[in-house]
Amino acid sequence: MIRSMYLVLQCFVILWFEIGISMAQVPTGIPAFGTYDADGLVTINLAYLNAHVEVPLRSSNARNLAFPLFLSMEDAFQVQGSSPT
Repeated sequence: MIRSMYLVLQCFVILWFEIGISMAQVPTGIPAFGTYDADGLVTINLAYLNAHVEVPLRSSNARNLAFPLFLSMEDAFQVQGSSPT
């Protein structure tokens, strides 16, 4: 009985922390409608201050198949809902 209660409590605590962590995430990528500042390789989302970097490594058009190869990185400078200080 005590062991099953301990297991239920443990599952509840893990679920609670998972929900709390998932709510603090800032969306990554470039959404369809938004305000951006694009400067060369870096695109900054002005709503969340995320930086989206795409470095072109290679592009091939062999046999009429486009094959672009990019090195991309996402970075969040500010957590959603917090104020910059």
